Amino acid sequence: MVNRRKEILDYILKHGFASADELALHLQVSPITIRRDMAMLEKDEHIRRIHGGAIPGGELDFETDISSRLQLNAKEKQDIAQFAASLIQPGDKLFLDTGSTCYYLAKAMPERLEITVITQAIDNILALKMKRGVQVICLGGVLDAMLNAFIGPLAENQLESFFADKAFLGAGAIDPQKGCLDDNVTEQRIKVRMNQHAHASYMLLDSSKFGRRTLHQSIPIANIQSIITTTAAATSNEHHIRLLQEQGKRIYIADARENDIPTELSLKNKNDYI
Repeated sequence: MVNRRKEILDYILKHGFASADELALHLQVSPITIRRDMAMLEKDEHIRRIHGGAIPGGELDFETDISSRLQLNAKEKQDIAQFAASLIQPGDKLFLDTGSTCYYLAKAMPERLEITVITQAIDNILALKMKRGVQVICLGGVLDAMLNAFIGPLAENQLESFFADKAFLGAGAIDPQKGCLDDNVTEQRIKVRMNQHAHASYMLLDSSKFGRRTLHQSIPIANIQSIITTTAAATSNEHHIRLLQEQGKRIYIADARENDIPTELSLKNKNDYI
């Protein structure tokens, strides 16, 4: 039991958040057992239980929550964001999802390109509000305090009338067979619509998103076009990357550069990312 609680704590510390169902799958025990262990870990102030799961212990407020997510694999996320920003062209209409990597992209967004960004995330709005040449359209709806974003039918219905050149999306996890996975069912419906209504879509995935197990499929593998990730993710998840490439997914390694240009992995040589 002590070892299981340590595994639960280690998992939450690594990923920044985990649901009871996700941990139950990971440890092959019942969700009831996980919730019981979570209660004991919270009593000892190792974790903090919130709606949908648990985060590392500490004060649950906006600053603590966003800072903990931003600090997890921060360099990877910043590299991914910088590469994603380099794809943006003058006049682009963009969907920008919730999540810490998308927030880093909002901060890295180029100015003076007369672009439009459509987002449901308050963090993104605050990062973009002073950028010149960036028009921000905010999707309204029900405020989710954990996501710090607007979700629900109102936001989903608004998306029906918007179409974009590019969508930059996050995910709780990536699986070569199932596609992108998330814990929040309501949030993922917005992600699905963004993916459907964009000419090109890019999943922004650091190394913590590979090999993780979450409860719900958000975007099926057949509907994923491109993935932007890092050398760390590719080297530690070689098999996953290979399977994704074999299904025709374009894999960009944000921090692997040739002549200062981020590179796309070639399926011809599986050692490109080793």
